[in-house]
Amino acid sequence: MKKKAAVTIETERLLVIRARDHAVTWCPRCARRASMLAVQEAAAVAGISERRIFQLGESGAIHFSETADGKTFFCVPSLLKLRDNGRALPRTTNSR
Repeated sequence: MKKKAAVTIETERLLVIRARDHAVTWCPRCARRASMLAVQEAAAVAGISERRIFQLGESGAIHFSETADGKTFFCVPSLLKLRDNGRALPRTTNSR
């Protein structure tokens, strides 16, 4: 008779987001005001590469908006939903 053991690992993570890489603005896809992050912070939140963040934005899997000066910001609620549903691909070796 084989014995089985269950192991539970709990981790805690702290993510610091600088004010210049964060905005609260209207997300047309969420139809509400939402926190928006620059690509580097969005990648950290989702646990995937910056390149993958752009791919997911272009495919419509996550929401984003672009500023007049060409900066792209990604919707935090859509990032969290994607991450929590496990639909994002694992982090690639090149995070930029």
